[in-house]
Amino acid sequence: MRELAILRGTAETADELETKLARAIEVLARSTACVSVEANRGVEDPLVFVLNVVWTSVEDHLEFRESELMPEYRSYVSGLLSGAPEFAHYRAISSREGSATAHV
Repeated sequence: MRELAILRGTAETADELETKLARAIEVLARSTACVSVEANRGVEDPLVFVLNVVWTSVEDHLEFRESELMPEYRSYVSGLLSGAPEFAHYRAISSREGSATAHV
């Protein structure tokens, strides 16, 4: 199960948010429910960040939110966002690598 979380920084906080997200995803990765995690920064809008987290299940993700790791994760992004993060869960329905995979 994949979670996409959209976080927005401000002109004053975006660069620091980028740095802190690199540390925050290390906290997410320590969770036994986290399969993988990636942080991305917008190209067209560099104030927007997307966290792409694969969890073992929605239930396990919700348990993480109640764990001792959540306050540590939040400590990295607290005060750097322009509003509340938006997030949603998705299940895969199809996947295929493109021909450029070998060149990335």
